[in-house]
Amino acid sequence: MQVCDDCADIHFPPTPVCPACLGDHQSWQIVSGDGVLESWIDLHRAYWPGFTDDLPYRVCIVKLAEGPLLASNLVGPSEGAKLHAPVRVIFEQVTDEITLPKFRLAGG
Repeated sequence: MQVCDDCADIHFPPTPVCPACLGDHQSWQIVSGDGVLESWIDLHRAYWPGFTDDLPYRVCIVKLAEGPLLASNLVGPSEGAKLHAPVRVIFEQVTDEITLPKFRLAGG
């Protein structure tokens, strides 16, 4: 994640200036990959042709342990999905150039 060298705000998506203090000294920090489930929805319609084979799929909002919110997919068994359920990042390699962060319920 991008972090402000002036005020230590961790934010996503990356920006040219810090959204908290408007400082322009930015660097990168490795984050834990842990978070909690803030919201989710199951999509049964492919709004983009590339997702047709994945129907239905679950889109989620995760609050990372470090603070930023991240929109992603909730994958794997999700019977225990509930507000603030702990989640952990996994990485799905889509192409040789693209790898996406997705989330699983912790312990699942």
